[in-house]
Amino acid sequence: MKEVAEHAGRNLGHAIWSIEDGETLIPMLITVDRDGKAMMERLIYETDAASAKAQGKLDNPSPEDAGIVFITDTNLQMGEDKSEALVVEIGFIPSDAEQRKLTVAVPYRNAKEAEGFKIGRLKVIGLEGIEREELDSVMQAFFDGITSHPQGSEIWNRSHSDAATHESNSNEAASDNPLVGLMYSPLLVFLLVAGADGKVEPKEVQSFLKVLTDKAVLSHPILNAIVNGIAPDLQQHVQELIQTGDNYLEQLTEIAELADANFEQEMSESFKYGLYYIGEKVASTSRGFWGFGGKPGKPEKAALAAIAGVLNISPKN
Repeated sequence: MKEVAEHAGRNLGHAIWSIEDGETLIPMLITVDRDGKAMMERLIYETDAASAKAQGKLDNPSPEDAGIVFITDTNLQMGEDKSEALVVEIGFIPSDAEQRKLTVAVPYRNAKEAEGFKIGRLKVIGLEGIEREELDSVMQAFFDGITSHPQGSEIWNRSHSDAATHESNSNEAASDNPLVGLMYSPLLVFLLVAGADGKVEPKEVQSFLKVLTDKAVLSHPILNAIVNGIAPDLQQHVQELIQTGDNYLEQLTEIAELADANFEQEMSESFKYGLYYIGEKVASTSRGFWGFGGKPGKPEKAALAAIAGVLNISPKN
């Protein structure tokens, strides 16, 4: 997977280089074989025809393919506005498992505009079948690929917005992985709700693990990736957060802003409602005998209201 991700990043670097002067990118289809060799094809077709060919390749790879990458230049809805963006669709094709997919978008300001060319923050807009521990290494390889393209990485560093500047150092590039910043979000929700009565008991942490394995939680790709990362050492993570003594609501506010900045609106909203759902489940278990069967009390309801407020959502009660 890492080789495919690195090829995707390198070709994104090439795409950035191609559009720096205001030209529209000719769609790029990259096939990576199981020896790690990549072949790039320019799809000189109408947009719909190019997308159809790429989708056909993504849906029906050959046995020799380890990965398929499709890079296109399009207009993307970013909140209330539309922006030109490079969209990178990556299909990972393990020989012994189902295909996994990652789609990212890099919004940009066209060079023909008065203020000149500038790249915005990379956004994850699609994730399928990739777990947290895999995603970290995949994103690392992806950014390594960008920095390996001399012209593309130089343009990236020079014109990237201050919200997501990348140096050529791959460790700094990896820090832009949005999942890293979201890692503790379910824990913050848990501590706000379970600790609303002034204390967090061991039985509540045990019940919290059951909440995290709820099908509704694991069905969301971002939460699924996060849970797979924190569940093995859940008690340790909880204790670390408690010992920091930080303001959990302030941290959750920053996480909401990070989600809005890095994911398209629909995915960001579903992620934040997923966090609230976790809070509701924690509230309903924290009052019962050994963590089960209770109803939320006033402290838990107040915590849920505060969580909804900082996440800027309006759940139906």
